[in-house]
Amino acid sequence: LQYGLSFKILGSLAVILRELKKARWAGHAITKIVTHTMFNHGWAVILAANFLKDIGVLPRDVAVEIGVGKEMSLEQQKKLRKFGDTVIQYESYEAAKDAARRKKEKAPEQTILVQHYQGVVTGYAAMFLDLYKQLKKKVEDGSLKAKTIGVVVPVGAGGLIAASKVL
Repeated sequence: LQYGLSFKILGSLAVILRELKKARWAGHAITKIVTHTMFNHGWAVILAANFLKDIGVLPRDVAVEIGVGKEMSLEQQKKLRKFGDTVIQYESYEAAKDAARRKKEKAPEQTILVQHYQGVVTGYAAMFLDLYKQLKKKVEDGSLKAKTIGVVVPVGAGGLIAASKVL
């Protein structure tokens, strides 16, 4: 779950795969993936897209464009540029967010917009689903004798608790 040092890769993978599937059903070819980031989310989108390109699910010519605010460190921007296609610095994070949304609106059938909250909640949901499957297996095989199972969910930013509601 920690590939790329962020659980958000799970959410990014799920969002990109879902949107690719919808585009293919509609007969559209995706040419660009866009997002905005303070760092971790953009890093996860880059890793997810590169992984999907490596295994042949995402065509190699699909561009990945990451919008960042000038508040992001140059070191972090350099890391994103090293592994991503395009990193564009905007005046602020909010400006990067608006630019990503406009790019999706300009070419909706060809562009996947991966919003930060999608990566968070979907990533947490993937983790929670994995936990659920592990617990279910232990109950079914008899290795867990408890009649009631409780899961403590931290609510820091609320992502994991929101994901637990998915199940």
